Amino acid sequence: MITLEDALKIVLTTVRPLALEEIALPEAHGRTLAEDVTAGDDVPCYDNSAMDGYAVIAADLASASEESPVTLRLCEAVPAGKLPQKKLARGYASRIMTGAPIPKGADAVVMVENTKTHKDKVRCFQAVKKGENVRLAGEDMKKGQVVLRAGDLVRPQEMGLLGSIGCVRLRVFRRPRVAILSTGDEIIECDQPLTVGKVRNSNAYTLTGLVQKYGGEPTRLGIAPDTKAALRERLVEGLRYDMIVTTGGVSVGDYDYVKDVLQDLHW
Repeated sequence: MITLEDALKIVLTTVRPLALEEIALPEAHGRTLAEDVTAGDDVPCYDNSAMDGYAVIAADLASASEESPVTLRLCEAVPAGKLPQKKLARGYASRIMTGAPIPKGADAVVMVENTKTHKDKVRCFQAVKKGENVRLAGEDMKKGQVVLRAGDLVRPQEMGLLGSIGCVRLRVFRRPRVAILSTGDEIIECDQPLTVGKVRNSNAYTLTGLVQKYGGEPTRLGIAPDTKAALRERLVEGLRYDMIVTTGGVSVGDYDYVKDVLQDLHW
C-alpha cells in the first residue's frame, strides 16, 4: 500500500498533455487553453461614458454645488453607438448615454442625477474632476496584452472575455477519453432485477458523472466477470482510451484479479 501523496506523484509524473484541437467559442466552456490568448484591440477601443449624464469640461464645474449650481448650454445628444458630431467648447455640455464616445474637448461626465435641464440648458449641482466617469480606451485590456494563458480553464467569464477581444475560435487540449470498467460476478446492470447476492452497477454512473464534471468523455466498458481472461480482454480493450478507471477487484479476496492482470500486462 502506498500513500495518497505517493500515488498522486506517480500520476502527475506519468500523465502527458493530450493533442490540441481548434473549437468555436460557444463550445469552449470547461475546456483548457492550449496556447496564450492575446488581445487584438484595446478594450474599450475608445474613451466612453461610464454614466448617463452630460459630457463636460471639468474646469467649467470647479465651483458647482447644491447651493451654487453652474449652468451650461447644451451642445448635442450622444447616444450609445453613435459618434459625437461636435467638439465641446467651454461653457457647453453634451447629453451623453452610458457607453457613448466622449466628445472631443470633454474630459469628464457629470451624472444626470446631479443635474437639471431646462430647454437648451443644464444646471449642474456638483463639481467633477478631470477623467471622472470616463472609461478610457484600453482601460480593460491593451492591444497585444496576454489576457489568458495556456493551461487556463475556460469558464463563463473567460468566454465573455474572449468574445470581447473578438476571439471566436481557440486552440484547446482535447478532452480525455476515459474508459470505465466494473468488475465482479456479483455486479449486474442497473436495469436488471435485483436478486440475492447481486448488486447494481451504480459505481459506473458515479464515475461517469465525475468524468463529465471534470471535463472528460466517459465510455462504460460494461462488467467484467471474476476471471483473469475476461479482465485481460476488457483492459486491453481500454487501451483505445486515454485512461482506464476500474472499480472492484483490487482487495485481497480469492477472486480479486485486477492487480494480477495489470502486472501480467506490465502496466
